[in-house]
Amino acid sequence: MDSCETLDVIYLRLCLTRKEEPQENVLKKLQASNFRDDGIVDLSNLTITATTCSILAEIFRHDVAVVKLIMADCMISEKSLKSLLIGLSVNTCLRKLDLRGNNLKQLACDALGSFLKSNHFITHLLLEWNCLGHFNNSFANFCDGLATNTSLCHLDLRNNQIDHKGAQELATAVTFNKSLKSLDLRWNNIGMSGGRLICDALKKNKTIEMLEICGNDIPVDICDNMETSLFHNRNKGSSSDPDQLKVNALHKEIELIKKGNKKKIECIVDNMEADRSHLMYATSCSSTQIANLLQTLEERKLAMNTLRAKLDMTEANMKMLEQQHQGKEMLVQLARKDCQELIKTHENERSLDRKCMDANERKLQEQLRDAENMISSLQSKVVDSERRGKIQTEEICLLRKSLTQTECEYRCQMTTLEERSLAERKRFCEEMADRERRREQESKKQLEEAELVRTCSSQRVNQVMSSKAEMQDEIMKLNKSLLDKQTEHDAEISNVRKHLKQEYELERCQLDERIRSLLDDKADLQKSLASTSGQLREEKSQREAAEIEAKAGRGSLSKVKNQIEIRQAEHEQELQSVRTEMRKREINNQEELNQVSELRASIKKLLAAQDEHEIKFRAAVKEREDIIQDLRSSLQKYEDEADRTREEETRRLDVLHNALMNYMQSSQLNRSTGPQRRNQASLLAKKTTDENPL
Repeated sequence: MDSCETLDVIYLRLCLTRKEEPQENVLKKLQASNFRDDGIVDLSNLTITATTCSILAEIFRHDVAVVKLIMADCMISEKSLKSLLIGLSVNTCLRKLDLRGNNLKQLACDALGSFLKSNHFITHLLLEWNCLGHFNNSFANFCDGLATNTSLCHLDLRNNQIDHKGAQELATAVTFNKSLKSLDLRWNNIGMSGGRLICDALKKNKTIEMLEICGNDIPVDICDNMETSLFHNRNKGSSSDPDQLKVNALHKEIELIKKGNKKKIECIVDNMEADRSHLMYATSCSSTQIANLLQTLEERKLAMNTLRAKLDMTEANMKMLEQQHQGKEMLVQLARKDCQELIKTHENERSLDRKCMDANERKLQEQLRDAENMISSLQSKVVDSERRGKIQTEEICLLRKSLTQTECEYRCQMTTLEERSLAERKRFCEEMADRERRREQESKKQLEEAELVRTCSSQRVNQVMSSKAEMQDEIMKLNKSLLDKQTEHDAEISNVRKHLKQEYELERCQLDERIRSLLDDKADLQKSLASTSGQLREEKSQREAAEIEAKAGRGSLSKVKNQIEIRQAEHEQELQSVRTEMRKREINNQEELNQVSELRASIKKLLAAQDEHEIKFRAAVKEREDIIQDLRSSLQKYEDEADRTREEETRRLDVLHNALMNYMQSSQLNRSTGPQRRNQASLLAKKTTDENPL
């Protein structure tokens, strides 16, 4: 393969040798990569076949000038990816490989493990949105390859379904790997056990500086421990002084603890607000449902009122019919009496009256037919009213069921909310107790260290005092003044240490370092005094020979006195600055404590408001249940009244039917009556029909 050939030319040549058609979109991407000088080949969002993958494997088997290969969202099959990785395992120019969103599974995971074992030139590997952690055995092979690789610096394993077993394999790989610097494990299923394993592995590994692990259900304390180990790895080799490293690490740990506490408090407040919004939403939904139920009940009341009005109309019509029937009965009685009187006198006029009676019979039959039609219509109305009553009863049953369901849902929601609030309270109390224990332990340790420093300093002072006993009176005066000042400084330091009991480890370490520096200054002064004492001894032996040397020694002593006074003034200034700093820090700590107390008070207020809201909600639910029961009782009363009215209507219809049958029988008997009485009866019947056409 010629080094001057471009990627598109090599691709076309290999396609011709294999007698296969090249993909146009792949050709375009390869041609576009020729115009770029950074060595990036972007084949993302393309549907790459198995043949093109095998051809690309042959291309990349040689050292082609490609630094970064992007094949994201190509949906490559596992076999074709395996062949491609076999070709890339020999390449020494490739540094970055992007295989995001390809749904890689078991075979691809094994191929990636063998690729990492063989290729020691790759530095960046991006495997987001795949399924590598779903198969534990193949993921173990991948982790074995990662453990043996010596060039990989950045690994992206987001959204790969890695569980606690996969986290165990990954932790073993991290302990043995010595080149990886950043690892991205966001949005997996690692959990608490997997997080602990990874935290233990990070303590052994000293190269990883960045770790993204959110979205894995890992507790905050484990995440804080991970961040501390990562911080130690970042600061490794940055400064040679171990004391500064310890101080910086303690600074960062205290900041992380403060951030964790703030995050916990914010999470608690957010959860309370979410629960409160959920309760408000539930109450609003219940109020809307109850309002809808009340509207439906009012509509049904209106329907019942309309039915009542119709029943009243039917009753008024029935009363009118009864009055008409009574009038007809009276007329029938009068006609019977007249017929009995006129039977004897009008037997000869029957032939003439028959025609009139036939006409009257036809009219009466028509009237009977009309009455029967009216009865049938009334019966159909009664049937419709019964159907409506049944439908209303069914709807009432459905409403009862829905009310019971809503009551059960509200009870379940209230129980879950109470359990959550209790769990959150327990967690908050446990966290506060742990913090207080830690603070007490730290204060005890620091007090012990301070006592050790005091004992050491007292021993050194005693030794110096024993050596100074042989000096002159002037030196004794100086020693006395120094001892007095030392006692004053010790008293001030003890007072400062009493104030520093509530501070963090970092501040006390700084104070210890400053005290050590002061002790070093004292040791220097003592050394200078020892040198002056030696000079004075020599002067005593040589007094007879050289008084001039004694004067020079006195001058040197005066200079030493001046130096001691200057250093004492500097020491007092430093103590004043330390006191001012401590006062400021005490003020800041008091402000933080006030904020915490305010947060606790707000949490208590929220809990009290929540309890009051729950009590009000339960009272409202009880009131609405009572209202619903009253409405149900009223509905039952209306149903009973409707049943009674139906029975009365059926009875009245039976009475009317019997009366009409009796009237028909009486009309057959009255055919032998006179024409005058019959005309009167027909006129009365016409009047009644005109008055009440029904």
